[in-house]
Amino acid sequence: MSETKQSNLAFEKRNDLLWDDKRNIHMQYSPMSDRWLPVTISPWDIDKPEYQPQNLDNYNDVMGQKERAYNFQVRPTYLKNEYSLSIPNHNHADYANGGYINAPIPYKPQNSHQLHKYNTTFGNLVNFSKSDYMPNSTWAHLADNNRRIASNVYGKRVMQSIPDKSIHFKVDTNKENEAHIRGKSEITFNSYSPTAAAQAEELIHSGQKNYYGWLGIAKGIPGINYELEAKIIADLIHCSNFVNKDNGDVFTEIPFVPLGMSRVGYELPEDLYKEYMDIIDNIVLNRPISLARFIDIYKQIGANLDPEKSRDPRIFDPKILPYYLINIILNR
Repeated sequence: MSETKQSNLAFEKRNDLLWDDKRNIHMQYSPMSDRWLPVTISPWDIDKPEYQPQNLDNYNDVMGQKERAYNFQVRPTYLKNEYSLSIPNHNHADYANGGYINAPIPYKPQNSHQLHKYNTTFGNLVNFSKSDYMPNSTWAHLADNNRRIASNVYGKRVMQSIPDKSIHFKVDTNKENEAHIRGKSEITFNSYSPTAAAQAEELIHSGQKNYYGWLGIAKGIPGINYELEAKIIADLIHCSNFVNKDNGDVFTEIPFVPLGMSRVGYELPEDLYKEYMDIIDNIVLNRPISLARFIDIYKQIGANLDPEKSRDPRIFDPKILPYYLINIILNR
């Protein structure tokens, strides 16, 4: 896809008007010229509410968001972390195999809040002072999950999109769902040994909310958009780990399970689901894909998802592109 075509991907096939407050004119996208152009409103329509500037999105704001979303070299300050995602944890007595986070071994009791002293990606990520007090075996389990999640490039990018010391964990065994995030940073599990898949999805949600907060559009995105985007990123992580599972203990989940369950529940067409799986495979295997076609599939799947799954009554909005997902894929 050419840079010009990609730059306007978010606005192709759109008929809505924008208001340019700098020039006091209406703007509309022209597919023929692949540009936004001034448009004259009929005198018979000019007083209608749908043409009033206060009821329209601002052209300059929209263009600014588009520029920031597609300029993949621009990052919030916290995304410029230089720390390694695979530093061995030599000082931690809870882990075997030369200090790398792996299966826990016997250890003497230790205050879990002291774990922030150890040099791990997990330690960089977590605010232990805000987290619930949990046994060391739970911290070891969460840290091992984190190792698995960040064992591939997509998991690494998710971790790098979350500010240091911003995540805190809680456990509530009365919760029905295995994991849930409140805001950008509070993740609650319903057990002391959550799956890596559940932990991955909530960390992805944190990355999404931080990214879209920085972009300035977080509150306008329906929850079902967040859910679909997160499940696709999780599939990239799971598929990458599944492909490389023979290279180490990195298994997180069978790929395509979250959307596969949705396919059964909401009857996605078989050919659509197969094309989705093929694109995920191609991304992980570094084969070329059509980003425009991938976005089209994303929109088709979104139209089949139940918004109640996201605790948000708003339906899926196909006009809002998954900028975070695109960033995770293209930032190679």
